[in-house]
Amino acid sequence: MRNRAKLVECPRAGLVYGLVAGPAHEGWWVETGDGRCSALAAVSCLIQPRPGDTVLMAVDPEQGCFILSVLKRGDDTAGADLVFSGPVSLHVQDGDLALSADRDMRIAAGREMGLAAGAMKVHADEAEARLGDLSLIGRFIHTQADRVRTVAATVDQIVQSLTQRLEESWRYIRGHEEVQCESTRLLAEDSVTVQTRNALHQAEELHKIDAGQIHLG
Repeated sequence: MRNRAKLVECPRAGLVYGLVAGPAHEGWWVETGDGRCSALAAVSCLIQPRPGDTVLMAVDPEQGCFILSVLKRGDDTAGADLVFSGPVSLHVQDGDLALSADRDMRIAAGREMGLAAGAMKVHADEAEARLGDLSLIGRFIHTQADRVRTVAATVDQIVQSLTQRLEESWRYIRGHEEVQCESTRLLAEDSVTVQTRNALHQAEELHKIDAGQIHLG
């Protein structure tokens, strides 16, 4: 068998304790009371062994040596790694699943990550997202913020109907501004002031100015 761990000095079969000495060509070198052997991590041993760990092994001269579990970590500050081979599916039947960490939590995928839920809630004091391309499709979007700042090189919006309700509004345009529409209506309760160096008003049919008083010049 290609994946069979080679038994060096483990004459007796059974369950034995061992101390991980270091990585082998396939698996790990483990020191036991009967000698040293190379052992593979069993499928049920999810914790990745590390040098200095105390492990429980199943020893069989025919089948080889397999690390069943890591009993004690050699370095308590080294943490633990869960290692799987091949596709893995985690399913909770008739219950909830909670993942929590007292410090940081990171989720990374080499290709694609998908999230699907009937409802999703995200709570964070600060958030940062860096995306190459973003496509957002939704039926209704509601946002609420004290202050919003957007910096972009180019903005292109296609909107069927737009309504804005503002207390005050300022726009500073350094270059040219152009509005093309079928009709325009401007209503102001108090006054309208237009100040420019040159002004041109042109109409093909009718240009009407109606006021109680008209001052020119």
